[in-house]
Amino acid sequence: MIQTTAAVDCSMPVIVSVIVPAHNVELYIDHTLTSIRTQTVRSLEILVVDDASCDATARMAAAHASQDPRVRLIRMTENRGVCRARNEGLAAAHGRWIAFVDSDDWLEPGRLARMIEAAERMELDWLADDQFMVSRPNARPSGRVLRNEPAGLSRMDVAHLVVRDPPETVGYGTLKPLVRRSFLCRHQLEFRLGQERYEDFLFHVDCGLHGARMGLLNQPLYYYRRRSGSLTTVDPLTTLTRMLEQNAVAEHAACELGSVRLQAALARRANLIRSSLGYRRLLRDLGRREVSSALRALRADPQLGITLMDRLARAAGRRVRW
Repeated sequence: MIQTTAAVDCSMPVIVSVIVPAHNVELYIDHTLTSIRTQTVRSLEILVVDDASCDATARMAAAHASQDPRVRLIRMTENRGVCRARNEGLAAAHGRWIAFVDSDDWLEPGRLARMIEAAERMELDWLADDQFMVSRPNARPSGRVLRNEPAGLSRMDVAHLVVRDPPETVGYGTLKPLVRRSFLCRHQLEFRLGQERYEDFLFHVDCGLHGARMGLLNQPLYYYRRRSGSLTTVDPLTTLTRMLEQNAVAEHAACELGSVRLQAALARRANLIRSSLGYRRLLRDLGRREVSSALRALRADPQLGITLMDRLARAAGRRVRW
């Protein structure tokens, strides 16, 4: 099922293991791996987990491995999804710290060094930095993820992360943290299988529920590539339905561990997701000219009409200003 390129030299301590799950990303993987290989932290390993790509992804990753012994290619012989791929990377990791990088994103050269120094100074188990949202290298960023946070380094609990991850936005669930490997091993934490959409969100919640000392570094050192035609934009109803299902999984876990503050934050988030689902269904019915269905929805929830008018007004305002 799994093939790997080479054994690791365990005589050399590894400070950070960078896990890169990859599937059919031949257009992006070279830039991603180059940005990791040129990090100012030299004592690292780069674990590329190829999830049975059928393009040139594995071959390109193998080329990096042949040039740099810190790069290891782990090949899945059948496509099992990003959660399985990340878990295979976790099982193979030797570093004191774990970093996750998506195979179409990239890093500032000093990112890992800055995050490791900050996490160790504050004795954290989980630290996330800000992200620039971009469409391609050298493009002007369209935004950042962290909002209204203190400058520099600050502590955070998992309920705060949930509050800052509302539906239909790039929220804190997309953050790519640095995580202490000993913490993950102690609590036997990994990515939940079968949760391939918003798997990061559930992983963050699991870390927080198990007592991770969490922090934020309000500095954009990670470049998050926003690709057109993603499921989030093409099929918002499916996306929101999946988000609500995963929120319920997190609510169940919070209830089992008795985290009242987190339960409240997740309940509020669930209500926001339901509201967005109602709004999106109303738009679908109006687009299909299913007037009777739209009227039933408005009678059942008058707030939908207010939301519709508000969003239309805001959209018109943006067009006028532009």
